Amino acid sequence: MKTQMNYAKEGIFTKEMQIVEQKENLSKDFLLENIACGKIIIPANINHKSLDLNGIGFGLRTKVNVNLGVSNDCVDYSEEMKKVELAHKFGIEAIMDLSNYGKTSRFRDELVNVSKAMIGTVPDAWMMMKDAENPFFEYYDDLLDICLKYDVTLSLGDALRPGSTHDASDGAQISELIELSLLTQRAWDVGVQVMIEGPGHMAINEIEANMQLEKRLCKGAPFYVLGPLVIDIGAEYDHISGAIGGAVAAASGADMLCYVTPAEHLRLPNLEDVREGIVATKIVTHAGDIAKLPKERVRDEMSKARQEIDWEKMFKLAIDGEKAKKMFNERRPDDLNSCSMCGKMCAMNTMNQILKGEDVSLA
Repeated sequence: MKTQMNYAKEGIFTKEMQIVEQKENLSKDFLLENIACGKIIIPANINHKSLDLNGIGFGLRTKVNVNLGVSNDCVDYSEEMKKVELAHKFGIEAIMDLSNYGKTSRFRDELVNVSKAMIGTVPDAWMMMKDAENPFFEYYDDLLDICLKYDVTLSLGDALRPGSTHDASDGAQISELIELSLLTQRAWDVGVQVMIEGPGHMAINEIEANMQLEKRLCKGAPFYVLGPLVIDIGAEYDHISGAIGGAVAAASGADMLCYVTPAEHLRLPNLEDVREGIVATKIVTHAGDIAKLPKERVRDEMSKARQEIDWEKMFKLAIDGEKAKKMFNERRPDDLNSCSMCGKMCAMNTMNQILKGEDVSLA
């Protein structure tokens, strides 16, 4: 079995690459070159039949990952599937199942069957149970053989990533990143696609340098970060802390962001937490893309809709148009040529009247 990377090395432009080409509006040559060298990945597990393909990496829009899954205290698989539906609604590209209790295999099977998003998982705590080396590390070459057979993309995680801003960018984190760079090269040598997982806690002034360091050490492999949160005392508002760090990370080269919900560090998130985390991260990725991908500015047509006072178009363009419409209707104005904030003093409506040569009355 050949992977997308192997095909790219041979100059073969697959149907999966064609889908990414159309979604990202990039050239065939650009994609082939960067998939071949590992800077772009297209997770395309042959067993994931419901997958809506997306690329991750250099020159592509920043993607979003949503974490979900059950725990010992919250075992409600139906609610987790509702989170999947919510992720689909907002066009989320990746879902990570972090279930650590119960019939996790059955849940993952169902997840793969229904999810349009790429699916990732975190291996169970085998090392502590067996008092032995991580088998995925010890038998890495065997793991690569499996990945090669099914075109599975590896997300190489950083077990020594900082648990707070205090230990961000320390020796343990950087030494592990060097080890991940070596594992990346071994995967590339056989054609297995790889992305690197990065920090979730980091002071805002360290983020850009960390993005650059990963790109240098791992030769441009896509970088996936969890936030990162820029303060440690934002409990209940960690989605805001994560959004601040995520915006800097995305603008500085991060290729995928893991969402952070208001429930982070407190409890398993509910549906509303998931929604808030998704919306915050979608805002962040668009902000980052505007900074690093000039073509993304043309997507933002909201200012024109506001100038035209076209409410339905504004709701359609908004990341969470449903909530925007609800908020508008809660204090709906008598005159739809304004909102209930400015009324007749609406700057847009006033300018439109002037441009049309109409008399302006603010009384």
